[in-house]
Amino acid sequence: MIKVTFVTHSLSRLGGGIVPVVQSLANELSQSQSLEVSIHGFHDPLIEQDRPGWGRLPITAHRLSWPESIGKAPNLANGIANDSPDLIHSHGLWKLSSADVFRRHLSTGTPYVVSPHGMLEEWALKNSKWKKRLAYLMFEKQHLANASCLHALCKAEAESIRRLGFSGPICIIPNGVYISSDLHNTKPLSESPPSVDRRPYILFLGRLHRKKGLIPLIQAWKKLVDSGQRWDLIVAGWDDGGFESEIQRRISSLGLSDSVHLVGAVFGEEKQRMYLQADGFILPSYSEGLPMTVLEAWSNKVPVLMTEECNLGQAFGLGAALQLDANVDSIYQTLSHFVRLTEFQRNEIGDRGRLLVEQEFQWPIVASKFRQVYDWILGRSTCPQHVEIY
Repeated sequence: MIKVTFVTHSLSRLGGGIVPVVQSLANELSQSQSLEVSIHGFHDPLIEQDRPGWGRLPITAHRLSWPESIGKAPNLANGIANDSPDLIHSHGLWKLSSADVFRRHLSTGTPYVVSPHGMLEEWALKNSKWKKRLAYLMFEKQHLANASCLHALCKAEAESIRRLGFSGPICIIPNGVYISSDLHNTKPLSESPPSVDRRPYILFLGRLHRKKGLIPLIQAWKKLVDSGQRWDLIVAGWDDGGFESEIQRRISSLGLSDSVHLVGAVFGEEKQRMYLQADGFILPSYSEGLPMTVLEAWSNKVPVLMTEECNLGQAFGLGAALQLDANVDSIYQTLSHFVRLTEFQRNEIGDRGRLLVEQEFQWPIVASKFRQVYDWILGRSTCPQHVEIY
């Protein structure tokens, strides 16, 4: 029996897209009778509400001490020690949990894998630059440099890691998604704008953050409306740092309240119904690791419009997505082209996205690649092909 301990930050929806990734990977790995997974993270106000999402997985939510922003959990090190793990999988950066993982390695020799989840991308590093620089010098450089293997979601992320000077092994494994064969549930959305029922709509779903390109998207939407197109843009997601209020001001100042709708965060069945009724999905992001929302859209056969920075570039050559840049003119031109496609042409794009997910991004496929990495690190198998040795 191999004992693997996951160390992450948030255990609730407040952690954004990393949380469902960690949940799904841990659940999939725990299906093996020869592998035991436990999870440690930080306590937050929604942990009890979201605990059912972890199923039977053993999770421990550690209380943070002041200042909470640095992620100091006094009991985390003891929690890891009590697990006596054979291997640790560290998810996310820039919190003192990284130092706890490294100290465990120093004291016991326990190997560990680090998944930055896009946090080493150039745009991400520039955000709160000096705080991250300080964390890097204090503990994060050691955490990364001493990992048995770093994890990149795609080749582009691996290259970003190399540019920072890390020469250790890197496994390249994408995020995954569960796909459903039932794509016929089109019940009305319970709290959706009336216009969703009478006009086609394009969906944005995710964290409301400046890096997602929402401001140029809204400005491009103004041009689309002025051109005479009668579509809706639905913006669903949770506010990050008060950015939602700026989005709302832009919508109002441009006179777009009739066609751009902020509907707040959506989860579970409500989120699934949004995907099922959407005529397109858009992510004009400046920086991503590998966005789960694109995989979810594809799994529901929703045609996708996205930037190259979403790190799913293989989709463009396969005709599974339309490419745009995160600026007003490019977004407008791509939107204008998309809304003029026939329904049959849009469905073809969605079908190709679904096929791509089936072939490369299902969770059982993804989890098996991580298991191969764990076995290799622990000396139970040879180096997998998806591990890059510098």
